[in-house]
Amino acid sequence: MKPKEDIVLDEARHRRECFLQSNQATIDFAKMLLRGTFLLNGASVTALLSTGNERFYSAALSFGWGAAWAVVSTMIVYAYQMLITETWRSEDGNVYLACFKGFAISWRQIAYLRIVPVIFVALSCIQFYQGASAVSALIK
Repeated sequence: MKPKEDIVLDEARHRRECFLQSNQATIDFAKMLLRGTFLLNGASVTALLSTGNERFYSAALSFGWGAAWAVVSTMIVYAYQMLITETWRSEDGNVYLACFKGFAISWRQIAYLRIVPVIFVALSCIQFYQGASAVSALIK
């Protein structure tokens, strides 16, 4: 059987490893989502605006809003992942924000935050659909 000090040290190493993996996942996810968002909506806006045809501006506006909602979603997901990452540092699983002394956010409160990006992603998809429908109607 391991001595108690070794068990505590193993737990600390495990927490640190989980923190590092979670932090790397945050960065990777943010990069992936931003790339996909801008390729989908941003390329559509650029292509429509480069035509110089004023008929496409309303469609371009829909694509632009789609990109904006996706960016907001990305920021919220990043904040969620950052808060989850911070829970690995604390002993009790709460996040203590340095800017608000004594203010703790529990894991349960953080878990509610993961619902919000789904709403913004849905808004982004709706905006993309509206933009694509507008372009389709104008081309016909």
